[in-house]
Amino acid sequence: MGKLRIAAIAASLCLIAGCVPAYYSGHGSFSASAAEDNTITQDINFNCIGEVAELKLASSISSAEWSSSDTNVAVVTATGSNTAEITAVGKGSAVIYCVVGENLLKYNITVPDKAAPVVRNVGDITLNNTNNAAQADLKGIAKGSAVWSSSDEKVAKVDQNGSIIAVGKGSCVITAVAGNTTYTINVTSDYDSEIQVPTGSAEVIMETIELTAQNPKRTITADNLPDGTKLEWFSSNEDVASVDADGNISAVGPGRCRVYTSVGGRRFIWEIVSDFDPNAKTTPAIIGSVTLDKDSPSKQLSITDITDNKSVKWSSDDTSIAEVSSDGIVTAHGKGKCTVTAVAADGRTFLIEIISDHEPDSASEADLVLNGIGSKTNIITGSVGGSKPEFVSMNKDIVTVDAEGCVTAVGVGETSVVLTVDGSSTILKVRVDAVELIGDANCDGKVSLADALAILQFVANETKYPLTEQGMKNAETYGNDGITAKDALAVQMYETGAVSVLPVIE
Repeated sequence: MGKLRIAAIAASLCLIAGCVPAYYSGHGSFSASAAEDNTITQDINFNCIGEVAELKLASSISSAEWSSSDTNVAVVTATGSNTAEITAVGKGSAVIYCVVGENLLKYNITVPDKAAPVVRNVGDITLNNTNNAAQADLKGIAKGSAVWSSSDEKVAKVDQNGSIIAVGKGSCVITAVAGNTTYTINVTSDYDSEIQVPTGSAEVIMETIELTAQNPKRTITADNLPDGTKLEWFSSNEDVASVDADGNISAVGPGRCRVYTSVGGRRFIWEIVSDFDPNAKTTPAIIGSVTLDKDSPSKQLSITDITDNKSVKWSSDDTSIAEVSSDGIVTAHGKGKCTVTAVAADGRTFLIEIISDHEPDSASEADLVLNGIGSKTNIITGSVGGSKPEFVSMNKDIVTVDAEGCVTAVGVGETSVVLTVDGSSTILKVRVDAVELIGDANCDGKVSLADALAILQFVANETKYPLTEQGMKNAETYGNDGITAKDALAVQMYETGAVSVLPVIE
């Protein structure tokens, strides 16, 4: 950082007892005025904390006394008989006094709350295929406390511990920012990623990985590493394949590249060959079929190519044939064929053909009827044959069921609850009916301002905001002239306590 230099002021600014001009030029703003007959005042505005201003008096001055009104803001040091330095040390204002005989110079100092940036170049390094990595060491800076970056990651990359690895040919600058100091390292790389290095040298070729539209991802696992070892993964071309901090490789586009990491001064490389086209439209193929019948009306689905089946999103294209739960349990509802789709977290899609020979009972009566949202009932209590049963709701927007078999109505409609004991499953048909509750237009089991809004929306556009048959009956809360805005007003009156019962009779 350069210093501010105090150069000649206007020649007219002289002290009566002798010519003692102060001099200023450089950064910041400056103004000067003759405050008294024997006083000259100057304003110096520093740009940042840490900045230094050089003061120089007339060469005829043989001695001067210097002092600061606030050394927490600025300090002054005499550097010669007629020179001094002012250093900004903290935010605020101060006055630097200079006494020459009977004359006074006053420097009004202003320092902003801004630290001066410091840039230090710590050296140059050259990388090639023989020496393809380097460890930067910043004296006095603990590992991991600086923020590292590369100006060109196609030439060299750096991790947050200062480990620099060559990626390609060229030059770049490695930068580390620690506090207010920026450290730079100039890197020249002759590294060629296409050159094959014999096994036993600094690089080890592990294997070739093929990425396709059907299998666009792959995870590399590293075994037998010391406890606490953290690997940094890199891709030589992220337009072909990317790799995350856990070694998960994802195809990005077609081509070839390398994925690598370094351990103990050696680089371990995986050759990547990708024919993945992100713009290509692919139709997922059916990977298998499942048959459901009267004896086995429900089965658990799983995809062997997916390590975490809990992250899969399931759906059926015909729930009248078979319905699939969020856990992958498929349950027959009728006879025929349908397709269940499984979408993995990484975007891969799998299709499963469902063949149902299950014919529902001719009677369509539900096994369990719940009257109104919020109502509950227990399917079964305790164990069955010494085994604890398992319960699954096929539509959690209609009913939920806990581990003890308590079924709770959360929406109006029909669904199924699957009861499994010792591997044998039974389907219970469940229906939730809306109950008559005057004012409950949205059939959620209570009267609230949400019902008033539902009524107003229905009045404005009944096609866009329809009410159920029971909801329309519940909505008539004012008179008997059909559903109008007065019904919404009646609900609001009920909510505020203006009326105690519904409907409101005119």
